[in-house]
Amino acid sequence: MEADDARSLLRELKAPISDVGVLLGILFTALKSLDLVPRGAPSRATDVTYASAAVGAIIPELQSAILTNVASIWGSALKDEGYDYLLEQFFCPVSVPSRGYGECVAVLAYSSLLSNKLDIWSLSVLEKLCQIYSLSDLHWAVFAGPLWKANDRRALAWEDVVRIVPTVPTRLANSLPRGDCPPSLEHASYMKRLCLEFDELVASSSTSDPTACSVLLIKFINIGLFPPTSPLLPSEVSFFGVTLSRSRNAQSHSRWSHLIGSLPVLALRKLVTSLVAHIPTISDPLNPSRASSWSVKQAAQILLQFISQPTGHDDILDMLIRVAVEGGWTEGHARILSTATALSTPTFQWTESLLHAAVDTWSDPQFIKHALLRQHQYLTLLLLLAVSNLSTSSTVVSKIAQSQTIISAVSTYLGHADTAVRRCGMLVAEELASRIGRKLKFPGWEGEGEGREWCRAVRLLIAKSDKDIDSANIALETADVPQQGTIGDSEEEVGDSGSLHGSPPPPVMPDSDDESLVALDSDDESQAGEPNPEDLEAMVKEPSLAVGANKKPRKPVYLLQLAAMLRDTPKPEKADEQADTIGIALDCAEELIRRKEGFGFELNENAVNLVLAFALLQDNYDHPDFTEKRQKALVALVACAPTNSAPALIEQYFNDQHSLVQRISILNALAIGARELAGFSEPDSAVQAKTEFPSRMLPPAQHARYLNQETDTQRVHAIMGNISDAAMGQVRDAAPLPAIVRRERQLRVRAPQNSKIVPLPASDSGSGFSTHKPNRTRPAFSLIAAECFIMPLINRFWLYLGDAQTRAARNIRSPAGSAGGLTPQIIAHFLASLGVLLHAGRHSPAYLAVLAPEGLELVIQLGTTRIAIDDDDFGHATTKDAESKPESWEQRQGRVVTAALEVALVILEGCVELDGGKSLALEHTTKILATEEWSRGIFEALEKGLRIRGGGGANETRMTAAAAGVAVKVTEVLDRWRRSLIGALEG
Repeated sequence: MEADDARSLLRELKAPISDVGVLLGILFTALKSLDLVPRGAPSRATDVTYASAAVGAIIPELQSAILTNVASIWGSALKDEGYDYLLEQFFCPVSVPSRGYGECVAVLAYSSLLSNKLDIWSLSVLEKLCQIYSLSDLHWAVFAGPLWKANDRRALAWEDVVRIVPTVPTRLANSLPRGDCPPSLEHASYMKRLCLEFDELVASSSTSDPTACSVLLIKFINIGLFPPTSPLLPSEVSFFGVTLSRSRNAQSHSRWSHLIGSLPVLALRKLVTSLVAHIPTISDPLNPSRASSWSVKQAAQILLQFISQPTGHDDILDMLIRVAVEGGWTEGHARILSTATALSTPTFQWTESLLHAAVDTWSDPQFIKHALLRQHQYLTLLLLLAVSNLSTSSTVVSKIAQSQTIISAVSTYLGHADTAVRRCGMLVAEELASRIGRKLKFPGWEGEGEGREWCRAVRLLIAKSDKDIDSANIALETADVPQQGTIGDSEEEVGDSGSLHGSPPPPVMPDSDDESLVALDSDDESQAGEPNPEDLEAMVKEPSLAVGANKKPRKPVYLLQLAAMLRDTPKPEKADEQADTIGIALDCAEELIRRKEGFGFELNENAVNLVLAFALLQDNYDHPDFTEKRQKALVALVACAPTNSAPALIEQYFNDQHSLVQRISILNALAIGARELAGFSEPDSAVQAKTEFPSRMLPPAQHARYLNQETDTQRVHAIMGNISDAAMGQVRDAAPLPAIVRRERQLRVRAPQNSKIVPLPASDSGSGFSTHKPNRTRPAFSLIAAECFIMPLINRFWLYLGDAQTRAARNIRSPAGSAGGLTPQIIAHFLASLGVLLHAGRHSPAYLAVLAPEGLELVIQLGTTRIAIDDDDFGHATTKDAESKPESWEQRQGRVVTAALEVALVILEGCVELDGGKSLALEHTTKILATEEWSRGIFEALEKGLRIRGGGGANETRMTAAAAGVAVKVTEVLDRWRRSLIGALEG
């Protein structure tokens, strides 16, 4: 079919997909058209097929659609069906025919994967792609593969390979948090493997057109794979450090020489310098033994493997001579470089060129005056070795020895202040005179020190040439000459890049060549244990054929599906199916919500619907851990979509349709979600709170059930208790702090609003689709605490309280459940949650001006006025006296007072920490004075022996401690600002 018809696959992938069967049909059709269905994988019948060229033209768009629309949404569903490997085939085909569209897909996969946001799945695919497909495979795909036909398109494709493949570690380092990059994609291991792959590519490519390899080699040079010195750190990688020890044949030598000869001058200089730096040198460079000479000759031959002179490329050895003369090398390098030029052809041409270059630098007056002794000795040895490699009848040596340049240079050396440098000039003069039959001898060679030993060792070394040694000459020497440094990592350490090519992925069935599976291909009906693919496809098209099949609900893929599963009201005959649906929805709700954070606007658009669904959800089917799972889902909504979820939850809290358990769950979600946004961790006591039963234990199942329910109601109280305990501890241990110390603490705690520094999320070592954690930045809780959490909660409570009081005044008896949010238990929990929110938002810009005064006014009202009504009789709440209530009523009312005092203590502690209580004392004087009168009255009454009706216990102890803490904190604030208060009141 035409290309336009093949694009229908792309349109189907981008459009909403109804189920897994439709998706599998699309994937199998595309893979079958490209012959990329893995060998041994279950076959699947398709209605249409497309031409390979038509599908190949849209491979990049297919890859992009899979990354953005399919992998993140349908990955888990495909994994459950056992077809998750199909998505990988569009990026890293395995178990497919070699030299086909698989290599072409791999070329395009690099750009598609790295141009989209990386997650755990795409990162694992990229890792597998880099390990399976080598540079040779990519080179074949571009220049001989079936996808690109025109030469200009092949050139553009290769440019993409050169641009992307060598920079994979850098791109990952810039886009991933530290520690999330797989070890095989880290810079060192990745580049080592890439160096070996490039060496294999050069050895296998044609010498007729080295342009492609040349472009890639220049890229390697530009990104630092050819450093001028040997790497010192394990993370540093050098091309020659990895590949220099590999054996090469004559054809490979010729290809390398042609490739290096095609480089521009600057790139050629960097390559030759790096090559010389990585040539192994002997530990004792002046050792004249035959074993040392053999090691030097071997190193020179390794050097010539890369720079042997091809026809028409004289600039390679010219560059080697320039590098040899101008570089600050060691004496061991001098022996290798001189031997390499002596072994080059023509025999004496390059040695004479080296001699001329060495003489020019050695005789330079600036070099003689400013060079170090090490540089003088290196260049002196290089010059004398070049002379020793020439024949005794060479006219070049005669001309140089009698030239005015050498005579002037020797005179300059003799006038040098350093005796060791003077001896370098004297040594050269004597050796050149000896070569042309003249007698010249300077005095002072006997003895030790001042370079005498070095000169004697050089005389012994140049007496024979390293190029004349052969293996027969060292047969009698058994001493092993140690090498200085290492040539490079072996191939085994990095691994053969092509060894994994063609291996099937774990989910795919074994290769069909396995004889143990031949029976499965038989047509014998007795062996057909499962329906064939045609029958399965027919069942998908006609559901009536699948009568009796177990229709287990599928996990939701979209948040809209999750909300629908929670809200649907089934018919009575479908109650069992609905129970399974709600169970699956609860099991995967938290995971799905957190996974969707960072994927566009889906979570924000569906947050309110999910809040309504979970808030109204009731445990009609006795699901295990129902309350805990619903609580975790609500917390995830508040933490991942706070600006949408928190106001919706607050609105639902004041809806009288909700039960006590549902209201407590909403308050818990607000408090715990806010602490997660603020960066706090839930204390152990909040999770491990224990309830003592007054009688014998219930049966184990019921005991655990009611214990967990009680723990849920006490979770926020435990968090608030820890916060108030810490505040009371600071009251006891507080000492006056200077203003500058308070200001420094405030500046350290309160980061500027426009800060660009964002903490990195913790890395997860998990794998697969379900643990995807995209890079995202949540809003700081301090910036949204006032607008989305605290002020909506306070304002909505005042409105709710006013409506309840108005309704009670107009009616003799209020409708049942019309003021369920004003029972003592729920008000105490409300205050505890408000205290947790105020503590988490104490660094909000509006805390001192708005949150603290409003919160303090609310707790004073609730702590001094008996607003709470009886749980059992809403209608008589405002007409009955406290004395007419039973003892349990008074005890519950005492919890409200205790919670109000603890919240007041948290507010005061926050104000003192931020500005010493200045704004609260000077701008809201009446409120802090009312707080002092209230707390002091309660504390004095308790100290005089007044007890709460119904008995004492832990609640009375906490009330006493909280009242004392508030009184002490208010006194501290008033004592600090009393003089300013008197002036303000008098004015």
